[in-house]
Amino acid sequence: MGLAIAPVAVANSSFHWGSINVDINVLPNGDMWVTETQNYVFNAATANQRYRYIPLNKVDSIEFDTVQRGSQNLPKTVRQDSNNLRIEWIQPVNPSESQTFVLTYRVIGGLHVDPQTTKVYWKAIFPDRDAPVNAAKVTVHLPEALANQISDFRFFGVPAIAHQVDAQTVEFIARLTIRPVQELEVQVSFPTDILQVPRPRWQTVTGSLSRAFYRRLPWSFILPAVALWQGTAIMLRRRCPQCHHFSLKPTATVLKEATYTTSGSKRISIHCDRCNYNNTEIRTIVP
Repeated sequence: MGLAIAPVAVANSSFHWGSINVDINVLPNGDMWVTETQNYVFNAATANQRYRYIPLNKVDSIEFDTVQRGSQNLPKTVRQDSNNLRIEWIQPVNPSESQTFVLTYRVIGGLHVDPQTTKVYWKAIFPDRDAPVNAAKVTVHLPEALANQISDFRFFGVPAIAHQVDAQTVEFIARLTIRPVQELEVQVSFPTDILQVPRPRWQTVTGSLSRAFYRRLPWSFILPAVALWQGTAIMLRRRCPQCHHFSLKPTATVLKEATYTTSGSKRISIHCDRCNYNNTEIRTIVP
């Protein structure tokens, strides 16, 4: 699927991304093999150093593989910087030229595993940028065991087109140029009992700490707190992540009616009246 996107002016930046394409391959053991193809367009003289930060807060670990330009493996430095993995590489650049770098890495313990549903949940187009990305595409590939088992897929951040390519693949294409600080986060869900991947360590530790905290609280405090939390949650669902006003409006469109024996589907579109934020997700309607 192609999508024409008008590039934005980049007068204040020495470069921009012509495109970023991200392929996420979920392996049968639950690891994710990620390939980022980043096309840089250099508008003026700039430093030869490039870098990428990958958050480590919701993964067990990341094994970084290579930075490539064409068939050439570039020297790189990989180190942990606070709660991020920082990758640096150096390649001479000239104004008015374009260069494409391919980054590959393995994410261990990156799936979100719940009793019924497991989710690929990845911030593919990262927000920590000083330059825009003119075009972006994210593709999630599931293993053969999950063919026809995709129960839900959605995206967060900038407006995008999301569609299921085949029984194992979902594609997300940004509708607009992604400006600095904006992001494209994708989510694909499937039943937990097929791959039977164990919960990652980070998720187990987070859940244990939460349960230990609540066991120490008296019920006279918990019940009012739950009521307050529910009211706050309803309000927060209407808060726009882009302009931060409580101005989100959801609309639902049934794409396929459910029957007694087959599932249906519906499109949930969320639009902000104050800014251009949009979020669309496809949900399954159970029989």
